[in-house]
Formats: sequence, C-alpha cells, structure tokens
Amino acid sequence: MPDLGDIPNSYNIDQIDEFLKNDKTLVITEVEYINVFENYDFLNKVKHCNKVIVVSMDYRAWFVDMFKQFDLPNFHFVVNGNPKFTQAKLTHWWAYFSKQNYFYNHTPIREKSQWGKRMNKIKVRPYKFDCLYGNLDKESMIARPHKQFVYDWVQQHKQPNYFLESKPFEKRQSVNQKYANTHFQNEDDIFYEDHVEMSDTVQLQCKYYGQTMIVGQVLPLKVYEQSQYSLIFETDANIFSPNEKLARVLLAKRLFVVIGCQHYLKSLKDIGLKTFDNVIDESYDNEPDDTKRWQMAMESALELCAKDPMWVLDQITKKVDYNQKFLGKVDASAFLKVFYDERDQLI
Repeated sequence: MPDLGDIPNSYNIDQIDEFLKNDKTLVITEVEYINVFENYDFLNKVKHCNKVIVVSMDYRAWFVDMFKQFDLPNFHFVVNGNPKFTQAKLTHWWAYFSKQNYFYNHTPIREKSQWGKRMNKIKVRPYKFDCLYGNLDKESMIARPHKQFVYDWVQQHKQPNYFLESKPFEKRQSVNQKYANTHFQNEDDIFYEDHVEMSDTVQLQCKYYGQTMIVGQVLPLKVYEQSQYSLIFETDANIFSPNEKLARVLLAKRLFVVIGCQHYLKSLKDIGLKTFDNVIDESYDNEPDDTKRWQMAMESALELCAKDPMWVLDQITKKVDYNQKFLGKVDASAFLKVFYDERDQLI
C-alpha cells in the first residue's frame, strides 16, 4: 500500500501550494459529490503536475462537465462510471461490486446472516417486484423524477401482490432516521435486518453483525424473501454509475428492471454482466426520452408479473448465477494498480 500521508486532496486544499513548491510530480485526489467547487479548485491547481490520478467511487451528473475540463494527457481517472475522454486515461473501478462481495463473502456476515440459505429457501414468493423508493424529496441535492414517476405509476396500476412498496422517506427526518424507520407500505415490519444499528454520528453508516458499512450495502433480506424480482432506482437517472443498489441484486441472484438512464443495460453488458431479454422486453433501454423509457420499463415489469415465476426462474438461473460470480471477480485493487503503474513510469 502506498504511503499517501503527505499527498493533499480536496479536503485539505490549503496544503497544495506548499506541496507543489516541493516539485511533486504525482498527485492523487479523491473527488466526492459533496465537494463540487473544492474538487474543481484542487484539480485546477494541480493540472500542470506530471501526473494526476483522480479517484471517484461516486460518479454524478455534475462530474461530467468537470471531468471534461480536465481531459488532459497527464490525467488518469479511476471512476465508478463511464465518462468519455479524448486525452485522459480511464480505468473503471466498480468499487460497489467488490465491497458488496467482500462484506457478504469474507466477513462474519456470511454465516451470521445466513443470507445464502435464506435466498435459496423460497422459490415462489408472495410479491413479484420489490419497489424501494427511498428519498422522493424534490428539494434534495439530487433530483429524483424517476422515483416519483414510478411511485405515481404504481399507485395508478395497483394489482394484488405485484409490487411490494416501501414508504418514501419523510422530509423532516435525518438521513439515518429515514433508513432506520422505513416500513413496507402494507406490512408492519422494518425494511432492514434486525441486526442493523444506525450510527448516531456518521451519515448513512451502520453496524451489521459487527461490521461497519454503509446502510445501503445491507441486503434487504426480508424484502427479498417476499418478492421475486427487483426494481432498481439508480441514485442519478442521467448517468451510468452502478452502485450498491445493483450490487445487492446481483449478489442475491435476482432479475432486475432498471429505472435509470438510456443504455444502462447496454453498459452492463459491455462490462460483462447478463440482463434478461429472454424473459422480459428490454427495448426500453434504447428509448432516449426519460419519461417514455421509464413508462416502457414499468410496462415490461407489469407484463412479467403475469408470467409463471417458476418458468421465469428456470429461464434466468444461468444468468443470475453468472452475475453473482461476476461480482466476486471484480478487481478491488484497480486504484492501487493504477498508482503503481503511473509511479513506475515517472521513476
């Protein structure tokens, strides 16, 4: 592991002037969506260094324009997304995949949660799709029109046992209160597992069977035990940046319909994953208009609900098995490899 203790990042930008006086040639920085302006200022200051490695576990819509401004030959982006560059290097880092696999296959969670046995125990479940809305707040930092669209659509097309819905978060609650208190719409039961303990101090952080993790990485096993398939609402419906929402579903070997950006499914196939066009109409993925694409996706989901779940399971078994194994093969050390390669070239 490289010693990065003396390398400044966007959290201690005041150090950068002194750092650059020492004629440093390699700069590593992590960008986060909460520090948009600080990220830009930092990258602008270091853009003349011999090599700048930009690491981003999150990739949001407002990163797109910022990254374009630093599409330079001395930049190397290590990103959980698919930005387009003409000069800068790009290394994909599917960090959420590797983290999900680590927690559920290489920590005590594997045995204590019994998640594998619980997922294989029930083949036909009471509901068809889980529908986990999360935050619908229009005033939040990220607009979520795709979630609101599906929420309204489901209310208009309610059919018994088709959609297992969670209650949307309430605006007045803190983020951690929202996650701790999310209930099913029509079941008096907590959404997350009984052993989840939300942090009182760190946003979105929890402990699960003694493991510190982001609460979104906890498999909602109670939901999965009651539903056959999953609707995936990506955090940002404008870009491809697969996160814990998809990682959970891949790990649990579930069929999914994505409410997200155009060509999301195509991008999944490009990185090596399988989708389910043998049992469901996935032409929605090609539709450029957001509202029409989401409507087509929900109509496809509705059509699937009418099909025999045992027949569907038989058709998708090889694909979901493959996707789960893919999750376990994702390289968690992509960033370190980039660091060592770039460092060696500068020596």
